[in-house]
Amino acid sequence: MNFKLVIAMVRSVKQGPLIVNGNWYNYPYLYDIFSRAEDYTENCINIIEKFVLDKNFKIINPIDLGSGTGKLYDQLLKKITVEGNIYLVDKNKNMVNYLKRNISSSNVKIIEAEIEKVQVAKSNFIIASFAFPSNLLDKNKILNELKNIYKHLLNDGVLITIGWNEKWDDEFFELWKKYLNVDYSKDILMTRNCNLTWLKDDINSKVKFSNIADRNKVLGSFFGYKFISDYKNSDKLEWNIRMGITLNTKKEIKKIIDDWEMIL
Repeated sequence: MNFKLVIAMVRSVKQGPLIVNGNWYNYPYLYDIFSRAEDYTENCINIIEKFVLDKNFKIINPIDLGSGTGKLYDQLLKKITVEGNIYLVDKNKNMVNYLKRNISSSNVKIIEAEIEKVQVAKSNFIIASFAFPSNLLDKNKILNELKNIYKHLLNDGVLITIGWNEKWDDEFFELWKKYLNVDYSKDILMTRNCNLTWLKDDINSKVKFSNIADRNKVLGSFFGYKFISDYKNSDKLEWNIRMGITLNTKKEIKKIIDDWEMIL
């Protein structure tokens, strides 16, 4: 890990948890440890891979929105047969640079862009893990993101999202409530807050770290120094997380957009 980045990270954490002060995504090294710890047993990936195989789904120009450090690429997209290019999209320059350093396949295109502004080839497989919508509480932004997703979907295309199952009652979300004073249950009324459709919800998984040092580095940065203080005598490395996968066709997304435009 770059020494200057360590110094910057320490200074940033002193100003509060990185996820709150907006600096969390500036540290791909930390993000990657967390990303690999999340859904440690790849339950969600296995469900999506089974869907692709069972449907004999011929994937064209897959787009990974909010690709981070490339977990979906490593665990799914590079393992399945695709036609055309694979597009990894992230708005954070540090994440994009990390991807460019670590992925060199000729059919992978790494794009720095926000979801509502990205411009790439049309696809029949757009996927996002904890990245869509980019702001769960901003309905206008969600609508603009959906419009751009719709624009990029081929007629037989689908949008798949991975994230919490939105019941907000697992061990890991309790950490969010305790250390970040966040409780989405009061604000998020529909699936991903835009009426998407569950492919499968109530997927019991884990956030699991390999060792205490990684746990403290990542969750200490994520939640702040109080987490490290509270867990200084604990060897706990895993927390239950209840996840869900949504799947919507292009036609279904169009209906969501039309319904929302009548309200907003």
